[in-house]
Amino acid sequence: MSKKKTHRHVLTLDEDFEFETFGLCSHHPDYRVAFNLNEVLDIQLQKAEEDFKPEVKKGTAAPHSIYEFINEDFGAFYLIKNQSQGKFLIPEKPQVDFFLFVNQLNGVNERDLMHKINQVSIILGTFYFESDELPSLKNIHLDF
Repeated sequence: MSKKKTHRHVLTLDEDFEFETFGLCSHHPDYRVAFNLNEVLDIQLQKAEEDFKPEVKKGTAAPHSIYEFINEDFGAFYLIKNQSQGKFLIPEKPQVDFFLFVNQLNGVNERDLMHKINQVSIILGTFYFESDELPSLKNIHLDF
């Protein structure tokens, strides 16, 4: 009997992410973080009607709390809790409590936005992530 040869094919996609990714550390609940971000950034994050479920290949995805603000002038902001039901939205960064996704900074650079976010007393730290730093971002599909 001859052995069958198997071939493995790997498909690599070069995806352009249309959003900036910020990690926020806070021990406060999502509604307090959203309220404080609204004050500092002059936006209106509101809790979405449905929780966010990332796309996963294996198993089931846990629903994550999501707040959103979509405006033609300001762009779109999404605040998503990183941990839900023991599962992480972005497992590469378990120390991050929330992720803020922004698709349009309208002339504001990342550093200025981080400075504004850090003015919130309940935010312990803010981090900016490049899309290639977090492979799990491919599971995040947001409507902008």
